[in-house]
Amino acid sequence: MEQDLNAAGYDGLFETVVDSHKVGVEKPDPAIFAIALERMGVDARAALFAGDVPAVDVAGARRAGIAPVLVDRHDLFRNVDAPRIRSLADLPDWLSR
Repeated sequence: MEQDLNAAGYDGLFETVVDSHKVGVEKPDPAIFAIALERMGVDARAALFAGDVPAVDVAGARRAGIAPVLVDRHDLFRNVDAPRIRSLADLPDWLSR
């Protein structure tokens, strides 16, 4: 993942990248969220996780004690009990509410 991000021109833009292939756990396992929180020095209660797959992103974040936001680009997940935005570009406005 980190190599792909760097190749796409995102090198240095992220405080940390947690690659499941390197750390040996993947979403929705709360351990991968804990690794990211630890690396950033952030408490789960102060964090927010935005993802686009309810079964792994919303469920995993909740299991890790992190508030989830579902990125639902095509309005496919109306039945998912989580805050929804259409795009990450919508996140600042959503946060300011």
